[in-house]
Amino acid sequence: MAAVEVQQRLLQGFDDVVFNVAPDWAGSLVRQHNRNLVRWEGEVTFSIEWDGQTDPDFENDIEVAMRKITEIAGLSSRRIQDTEKSNVAFHMRPGKNGYVVNGAERASCYAHIPGSKQDRDKGILKRTEIHMPSDLMQTSHDCLEHEILHIMGFRGHSQGIRSVLSTFSGETELTKWDIILLKTVYDSRLKPGIKHDEAMAQAKIVISELVAAN
Repeated sequence: MAAVEVQQRLLQGFDDVVFNVAPDWAGSLVRQHNRNLVRWEGEVTFSIEWDGQTDPDFENDIEVAMRKITEIAGLSSRRIQDTEKSNVAFHMRPGKNGYVVNGAERASCYAHIPGSKQDRDKGILKRTEIHMPSDLMQTSHDCLEHEILHIMGFRGHSQGIRSVLSTFSGETELTKWDIILLKTVYDSRLKPGIKHDEAMAQAKIVISELVAAN
């Protein structure tokens, strides 16, 4: 694939995951257009809460994935015990029948970013949740990096690139394209709260640089 086409597809992927929320697998039905880029600033603390038996191996997987993804973004992460005080709360509960989200849809795992419109406009994440099934550990493992990307500010999905956020590619770990998009969102030229058009202009420059460096 030519470099120009790669950059175009990555720029579209950036738009899809940062500014659009498309609930259908094809990505054609956009439910929500987000006005601003949102992301973390500084250290990200996280907690893990179980409803029932714990799984120490999976807790370690969460810690490794959080460290990996926040480091790519140029941030640090730290596990704490207090769920109420953590920035990211992992909730592990039985969910064999799936979780009901957006009123009527079902999902195997899901991420939630609560907060006021004022907080979203400022663009700085403060509190997020990830819900995964404690009785389907393979499903939770497959969902893990996908859901962490959502709480890193990737509110949508992209079907045009090979990505852990694509419902078609079957990826369960970050691809090189995911890493480029993550570095783009957390580049210093894209400030928290930046509006769509300005963010797209800056993202085009950042993506071009990152593709050339790969």
